[in-house]
Amino acid sequence: MKKYQCVFVAMIWVLAAVLPLSAAAEPGYYSVIVDVLPIMNEAGAQYEVHEREVVDNGNVEGVVVYGNRLELRESGIRGWFGLVSPEDGSILGYVDGVGVEKIPDYKDTGIRYYIALKDAPELMLSPGRKGAKYKLSAYGYSLLKGEVVPSRGELNGMLYLEFETLSESGNEGWGGRYAWGNKKDFIALDAYQPDNSKLNPAAIPRKIRTGARLPGGIEDLESEGVKDVPREILSRISKHGFAIDPTPIIRESVDVDDMADSYRETGNYEVDFITADIFVHSFHLLFDHTLQKLERVHLAPALEKSLTRALAELERLRAGEGSGLPEGSYETARDMFSTALALLAEKPDSIGLSPIAAGEVRRVKAAEDTEESEITGKPIDYTMFKPRGHYTLTPEFERFFRAVGYLGSAELSLFDDTGRPIAANVTAAALISLVLDALGHDWEAFEEPIGYLVGVPNSGDPKIFRALARKHIGSREGEEIGKNLSDAAKITALADDIAAAIKGPAIQSTGYENRFPVFRISGRRFTWDAYVMNRLTSPRVGTDASPRNIPEGTDVMAALGSSVADKYAGKNDAIKNYRENLEMLKLETRDYLSGENTVYAKWLSVFKAGFEDSGSKQFFYNKPAWQWKKLSTYLASWAELKHDTILYGEASAAEMGEGGDLYAGRFAAPKPRGYVEPDPQVFDALLAAVRELRGLIGK
Repeated sequence: MKKYQCVFVAMIWVLAAVLPLSAAAEPGYYSVIVDVLPIMNEAGAQYEVHEREVVDNGNVEGVVVYGNRLELRESGIRGWFGLVSPEDGSILGYVDGVGVEKIPDYKDTGIRYYIALKDAPELMLSPGRKGAKYKLSAYGYSLLKGEVVPSRGELNGMLYLEFETLSESGNEGWGGRYAWGNKKDFIALDAYQPDNSKLNPAAIPRKIRTGARLPGGIEDLESEGVKDVPREILSRISKHGFAIDPTPIIRESVDVDDMADSYRETGNYEVDFITADIFVHSFHLLFDHTLQKLERVHLAPALEKSLTRALAELERLRAGEGSGLPEGSYETARDMFSTALALLAEKPDSIGLSPIAAGEVRRVKAAEDTEESEITGKPIDYTMFKPRGHYTLTPEFERFFRAVGYLGSAELSLFDDTGRPIAANVTAAALISLVLDALGHDWEAFEEPIGYLVGVPNSGDPKIFRALARKHIGSREGEEIGKNLSDAAKITALADDIAAAIKGPAIQSTGYENRFPVFRISGRRFTWDAYVMNRLTSPRVGTDASPRNIPEGTDVMAALGSSVADKYAGKNDAIKNYRENLEMLKLETRDYLSGENTVYAKWLSVFKAGFEDSGSKQFFYNKPAWQWKKLSTYLASWAELKHDTILYGEASAAEMGEGGDLYAGRFAAPKPRGYVEPDPQVFDALLAAVRELRGLIGK
């Protein structure tokens, strides 16, 4: 026999005698009205209860507990019942009738859900009984205002309510848990028609289960304790329809992700408010991990193969009979290719570098200053080559970051400020384009996935450069490349076609009208958000005396349709051309995103959809504070987008600038239902973005 630390011991001996059943022994459905009652293997067997725990003496088959609904049948022993199996009608064991009471006939309504209209409505184990032993409050249980419970039926103004068991506190017994409540203390959920356009402060619950997080750090997520809702929370809910806990969630360890873990580890009494935040953050995780694998498994090997082949092709052209490449063009092409390959290679010493290329590699790795490149003759901000984001995870990623960053930044100016061609650079660009053209699929295997994810190069479509080079200079199987590259007339004609077919970079740090085409081997990509910021900084807006050199994230969000971002941007309306450019960008943004199918653009489209009005009448949704919450959500996701694509997107710039114990478990509080942010258009846009990303994975 088990020993327990209980003060009171009750011993019950029941003599086994075959006597006529009393009226109380009527078969049917019964409710358990004592803490815990054993199921014995024989009717009339001895059992022992230490306060609220049954002692297992070897004859105990299990227990039933207060609130259980049992189907009982006469046993032949006075005062004892056989417990009927709901599956096959067999007798599972026997219970003492002193602990049960017949459930009266009631109107079966099926399952209907009811909302408690006040804290601690009276709940009884048997309808119409007034004794303290029948009250659930005697067992330390109560409902809170606003909690929802299912009802199975009605009797004389009483609801037959169904509950679960707090499994951590003990046994749930047999046959479910039930209690009766006054119907006047509840309202049927299917008959409840709230006015979502306003909020009655008196309807806000004043108490909450301690499993919910509130400022002050409540962390016992399995407890049924109750705490008053802080006044500041009540005030915010009354005013805005919602409240945000500013207390950061700090975890000792992270399993999947901070935010994802927070949803996965929700406690019994935490309500999940499913907003767009978790979905856009999850998309970032999916995108970033997909990109990492793509870079490691596909892009880095493809780039190394292409650069190695490019140098070999360049040497083939140089060694070709009578092909003598123009002075300077070969060296420029060789140094640009070899610098990138040396930055990518695990063992760069095996690559023969010219002194100029070796110096370029040193400057890229040092990442210290902005200075003129000895290869291109243009200034390069070498600090941009310091690995960031996931590119700091491994040496392999660091090398990939520097190599791709260099290919996207090293730029040949093809025209001077007056629009006249710079022949040497046009020649070098043509030579490089012909080399890349000769690589065929190998080069496209590197370039195309980046275009699919982010977009076309800001410096112009490289396929157009290659097509024009073939047209004017020839191909490896055609005319003598060296001779044609040395033909001034052909280079001039090529430059004229480039000027006509390729626009200058849309994202740039100087004015638009006098910006001419430039050439990069694999230019950084045009992205709409960078274009917006570029259009809203000097010299596009402001004056020389009063420039606007620093863009803001709210510029982008205003162009995407955020009303609060637009109001915030109003502080810039006094800046020359700012408001005019912003209003024009709103229209251009709509047109651009509707026709762009890159994953990057689809991600931006999610933000635009998020700022649209779904038509919801929810009180909180139509308060200005919710628009600020939306702005916070999409600014955060935009930061993740920029962080994920930091290597590929063109940056905007402004000029200058224990089990087995047989005791009763407590009734469980109703588990709160979750809620989803009423913005279905956001989820549609996210689905489109996921499909676009899946399209890449499937290739």
